[in-house]
Amino acid sequence: MDEMPADNRGLRLSVFAIVSLSLFVALFARLWFLQVADRTTIEEVAAANRVREVQIPPMRGRILDRQGRVLADNRRTLTVVVDREVIKKQSVREPLFLRLAGALGTTPEELEERYQSDLYDPFLPLPLDEDVEEAKAVYLKERREDYPGVEVEEGWQRVYRFAPYGSHIIGYTGRIPAEDKDEYLDEGYLLSDTIGRNGVELVYEADLRGTPGKLTFEVDSKNRIVRVLERIEPTPGHDVQLTIDLKLQQYAEQVLQAGLEEARLRKPRVELEEGQPEPPNFQAPAGAVVVQDPNDGAILAMASNPTYDNRWFAGGLPQEKFKQLFPEGPNTPLVNRATSGRYQLGSTMKLFTSFAALNSGFVPNTNWTVDDGGEYTIPNCAEGQRCTYRNAGGAIYGRINMPTALAVSSDVFYYKLGVEMFLDPRPELLQSEVRKFGLGSKTGIDLPYEYGGIIPNKDIKRSLAEAGAISKDEGRGYFTGDNLQLAIGQGLLVATPLQLANGYSTVANGGTVWQPHVVRAVYESGAPDVGSGLVSLAQAKLVRTIDPRRIGTVTMDPEHRGQILQGLIGVMRNPRGTAYDAFTNYDWARLPLAGKTGTAQDATKKGERDSSLFAAFGPVGANLTPQFTVAAVLEQAGYGAWAAAPVTKCIFEVLSGARVASEPQQADLLDRDSTRAAALAPLADRSCLSVPYEAGRD
Repeated sequence: MDEMPADNRGLRLSVFAIVSLSLFVALFARLWFLQVADRTTIEEVAAANRVREVQIPPMRGRILDRQGRVLADNRRTLTVVVDREVIKKQSVREPLFLRLAGALGTTPEELEERYQSDLYDPFLPLPLDEDVEEAKAVYLKERREDYPGVEVEEGWQRVYRFAPYGSHIIGYTGRIPAEDKDEYLDEGYLLSDTIGRNGVELVYEADLRGTPGKLTFEVDSKNRIVRVLERIEPTPGHDVQLTIDLKLQQYAEQVLQAGLEEARLRKPRVELEEGQPEPPNFQAPAGAVVVQDPNDGAILAMASNPTYDNRWFAGGLPQEKFKQLFPEGPNTPLVNRATSGRYQLGSTMKLFTSFAALNSGFVPNTNWTVDDGGEYTIPNCAEGQRCTYRNAGGAIYGRINMPTALAVSSDVFYYKLGVEMFLDPRPELLQSEVRKFGLGSKTGIDLPYEYGGIIPNKDIKRSLAEAGAISKDEGRGYFTGDNLQLAIGQGLLVATPLQLANGYSTVANGGTVWQPHVVRAVYESGAPDVGSGLVSLAQAKLVRTIDPRRIGTVTMDPEHRGQILQGLIGVMRNPRGTAYDAFTNYDWARLPLAGKTGTAQDATKKGERDSSLFAAFGPVGANLTPQFTVAAVLEQAGYGAWAAAPVTKCIFEVLSGARVASEPQQADLLDRDSTRAAALAPLADRSCLSVPYEAGRD
């Protein structure tokens, strides 16, 4: 091979030198840029890869009763979590979950289900097991090398000290529901946060929650904590004090349960024809009691039965267990029947009908009379329609005025009022007057899921027919018979026990309709304990009080009101009064009462399905101001005098001091294997519930 000419060799060396120099300059420039010009950016990226932030959950505010008893408290819990960055790859996640499953007492499939779930915040460590035992936490911490990315975090869990008492009022906490997550995320919550899901826990969430803290720390390449960079402590939530007195609440729940049990021992009082089988016993599946201060609307006790133990929801409740404890149907324990129960009012409605007639000027005074011959026939009644209606039990009272009609619960008297008020040229005269007592609309109580009720008219009937609740023929209009039924609390009228109590409180206080409320005040956290489960309210720092709110006024002529009260007193003290036998042994000197029985008849006319109602307030009399209103509704329990009146009487005996309620006892350990939603301690003394079988007609 010929040698390359010297000139060519020199040219190639020159080109090589130029290329080498260019590459060196480019490399030097890049190194200078990385080390000098872009140094800040690189350091920021590196730091971001090494720094982690964790939210520190605040301690939730406590819920206290009227005396400072701690109804809802907190305890520290441990939660096993895993860093999502570590388990992003399935090849890493599967063997880690396999090792963790045994340590946590679960399965790899359940851990994978958590990883795939959208219930947990995607930007935070994934919770694998909540409320773990200390020993399990120590085991995992000592074996970090076997469980990369796994940590044990501290948190809080709700403790309901006196459960199940007050569960419908207090409520419970739980995870953010999927359908509400966007709303909560917008408010700064994390998907892993625990929130109020019912009762006061839900309504006063903003007060109870507190402000989360933040922990910022540095980790190494294996995700192990190197050092803490910053710690911002959380701010505990405020304490919320209820208007509820736990001692009275416990008694109300126990006596309601006992009243339902007593009702199940009875049968309807009917005359049987030869060969006719006896009717079945009353089922008495559910009921509610409301105790209220008529002077400001405060709820002193509120019982709903069947009830539940809110401790079931602390730490989560598996779906299968939930279905076992809370099956779907009309008797589910989760419904607060005091605020959401839907009932006809029966003859307790006659009090409101009386004032409707008086306040509208339809009748001049309480001396307006009706000749009660035992039945009433609607004038000009259309052929084919029901035209004649009779008193309950076929009773005949003769010529009576309004106070007597209330005492004996004359249906004929109120049939006539209902029909003639319907014929008055003023539209919806009866409806417009009774709405002033709060019927047909929500009271605005600070509890969730309140039902507003129904005061029927032609528009309501048409909408019910369109919804299929009544026939299209029945929904053609609002007729005379509808108003007759409304006047005695039957037909399409629907109200809650709370509305009934609030309406009677309006009469008790002389005409002010208060907004019911279950919260009395909000305090800063940190008030010291003065005993087991008791907070010193005197040393608590007040944030705000929940002031009484007037939501309406019913004008009442003092003379008319006085005569009406005489009729209500006669219900229990007049020998012909419907609750006379139920109150035979009541100590009237301690706490004199005015009240009214009611029996809501089932549409099938089967006596065993009639519901029992009673509402009363006291003390009443010269120079006395009523301090308490009590309303009770017991489903399918018979006459008002049989079931609801005795329950109400028992509560008034406690309020008067004639009967002593048991001191509240802190709850025993919840049996997680139980199939019952709640177990109430039995009522110690049931003697106040005893009523003669022959008692009452309403």
